[in-house]
Amino acid sequence: MKPTRLLCCLLICFCSIALFSGEAMSKPKKKKAKPSVQKPAKPPVLKPAGPPIQAKGKVAWTMVVLPDTQNYVQYPENREIFNQITQWIKDNKEKRNIALVLHEGDIVNNSTPEQWTAAQAAMKTLDGVVPYILTLGNHDYQVAGDAQRRTPVNQYFPITANPLVDPKCGGIAKGFYKDGELQNAYYEFTAPDGRGFLICSLEFGPREKVVEWANEIAAKKEYADHTAILLTHAYLKGNAKRDNHVPYKHIAAKKKMPRGNPHTHLLKADTNDGEELWTKLVAPNPNFQLTFSGHFTDKPGAYLRSPRSGMSPVYQLFFNRQTDPNGGDGWIRLLEFMDDGKTVQVKTYSPKFDQYETDAVNQFFFPLSPAPPKVKDTAENTAEKKAA
Repeated sequence: MKPTRLLCCLLICFCSIALFSGEAMSKPKKKKAKPSVQKPAKPPVLKPAGPPIQAKGKVAWTMVVLPDTQNYVQYPENREIFNQITQWIKDNKEKRNIALVLHEGDIVNNSTPEQWTAAQAAMKTLDGVVPYILTLGNHDYQVAGDAQRRTPVNQYFPITANPLVDPKCGGIAKGFYKDGELQNAYYEFTAPDGRGFLICSLEFGPREKVVEWANEIAAKKEYADHTAILLTHAYLKGNAKRDNHVPYKHIAAKKKMPRGNPHTHLLKADTNDGEELWTKLVAPNPNFQLTFSGHFTDKPGAYLRSPRSGMSPVYQLFFNRQTDPNGGDGWIRLLEFMDDGKTVQVKTYSPKFDQYETDAVNQFFFPLSPAPPKVKDTAENTAEKKAA
């Protein structure tokens, strides 16, 4: 190679190196991206124990509603929280005048003897202390969604377990779809303020014949002036809408059906979801004013008021905390019936934390139709009672 050509090549190489070196010097080195870390969820808005809200007047009595307890009994480390809940109810029965406890179903998660025994141990604390009513969820069957609806619930929770429920002991249980079995049963309860309640506890996705039976009970003349309650596992969702399969019924793919709807389970041959229960049972019967349900996990709670022409509105409450840490962190619902005979104050409380949740979903008021005036004992009517 000639010296001139060699010199030119060296000059070009030198300029290229200088150029790239300059670019490297002018641009800062890129830092390695740190792996993204999901921020922990913010804790719920909590306040120290003590009523976060208070309606005018005094609390006449309290109803406690237990959400799905399946994740308490499934994990041994969570079972003490379930025990803590029922012990708190027992310890506060007199102070808060707790007169009734409702369980929204999914008592267990896998329907194993171990889990049923754990649930039985927790609820046994209330036997002879306060009447409680259980309803069945899909996990309470031997196989979740079992078309034959086989369950050992009556083995672990016979109707005779709690004398305050046992009809032979004057308890609140009044009748059954199938003799002595609590899967479908109705209860008659007179509250401390004199209000009469009819509570219909129906199986997960009630069968058509069960709905017909419940209609016959609700239509009885002796319950015309009672406040009727529907207690069933799946009814209202976290979006404050009744569970409804109809908009999806023509979709062939099962996975596109509403998640958790009874029609998506093995019960689909004979079952009713929330919207069907509203249409067939709740809406037509003027004495229904309340519904309680759990099951869904899209949100922890929801509330729906549905007006009816010429009848009282129906207040429908959904509550489920199974996806919270530790199986639910002890959150329960307190319904405080005020001494004005109509106002119901809803609170969400955890005996585990001794704290309340205070957002609009977890604390609110609503009015029921006025309770009949409570008859005070006088010398005259006491004598009449004795004579009778």
